[in-house]
Amino acid sequence: MRKCCCCDTNIDLFYVDSADDYFCGFCHGEQFYRAEFDNGYQMAKSEIDNGDIDAEMAILSFEQDPPVYARHWGFLKACIDEIN
Repeated sequence: MRKCCCCDTNIDLFYVDSADDYFCGFCHGEQFYRAEFDNGYQMAKSEIDNGDIDAEMAILSFEQDPPVYARHWGFLKACIDEIN
């Protein structure tokens, strides 16, 4: 079974030619699009701190509309970090 080369998950993997390996969305965003990932992370943290969003509800919304871009993965990561 294939796993992410960074975190060993086997969920939502895709192949990256330049690295010749498989990455999950979180690791791909962090490794290759760090600024976008961080932007999404900071955006979510700000919205959570201001009370504009509920982290759990945001996570549930991603189940219906999965992340596509690094900014989305960063946003989701911040929400997950908030409830853990």
